[in-house]
Amino acid sequence: MKKLESNLPLILAGIGVLLLLGMIAQVVFTLPPRTLTMLTGRAGGAYYEGGLLYQDFAAQNGFTIDIVETAGSREALRMLEAGEGDVAFIQGGVAAEGDPTTVSGLATVGYEPVWIFYRRELAPTDPLTSPRQLAGLRIAIGETGSGTNPLARLLLEDYGITEEDATLLEVSSTDALAALRAGEADAAFFVLNALSPLLRETINDRSLELMSLADAEAITRRHRFLTQLSLPRGTVDLLDGVPRVDINLVAPSVNLVVRNDLHPDILRLLAFAAVEISSPGGFFAGRNVFPSTLNTDLPVSNEGETYL
Repeated sequence: MKKLESNLPLILAGIGVLLLLGMIAQVVFTLPPRTLTMLTGRAGGAYYEGGLLYQDFAAQNGFTIDIVETAGSREALRMLEAGEGDVAFIQGGVAAEGDPTTVSGLATVGYEPVWIFYRRELAPTDPLTSPRQLAGLRIAIGETGSGTNPLARLLLEDYGITEEDATLLEVSSTDALAALRAGEADAAFFVLNALSPLLRETINDRSLELMSLADAEAITRRHRFLTQLSLPRGTVDLLDGVPRVDINLVAPSVNLVVRNDLHPDILRLLAFAAVEISSPGGFFAGRNVFPSTLNTDLPVSNEGETYL
């Protein structure tokens, strides 16, 4: 008994150390990671440029975002589900293929129109107005693994066009533009944000013409993940009249998709970044239209609903 009493201070000190270590461990293990991985498209594309904006916002708030390029939405979704990333921009329609037990939607953050360009020499007087008019031609439809590829195929199939009716070129957006200019492709599908540098380069190329979809409303009725948009004549360049006619477009929404096991503080960071970056609006959406938890392809996490 006397021995116990004499060692009591040491025992109490030991218990105190263990409690302190337990408290420290609890704090450490519940702290959010300071680094996360964002999956985007190719450098120079809209998703990559968007990733840079999120990266900058995170850095201002003490976090680091590592950007990993992918072939596009389908590859990014596969990598996200495999734990090879934490968050990704996923094209509407493609995001619906995600496994809701692994990934969730945080919000939609903008429109990403489908732009169909063709060589102007194909229709020098009356512009083309339907993908059906591309039958028998060489059409760039986006590389395998991108979101452009399945969407281009879907729209072409609506008009009865498959590999049997046209030559479908599975190439990246950059290579598609090069092929158009070189005369190695007659038309190309691009799914790009209105601020994409590649889009600006393409739409200002006088050897190319942007198709206005006469059936835009019908297409959006058939495929509810698409929205009809309009680009009035001269929107890009009033002086030179670019585009030279009013353009009807269809567009999926861009889904910001996250892993379900992402730390709540990281979700909050991404939600705040989405508000900061998307709420001012742009070419096709007014102020505060995005980010939105409506019409996401995947269920929105409880944290996403709360933070947004």
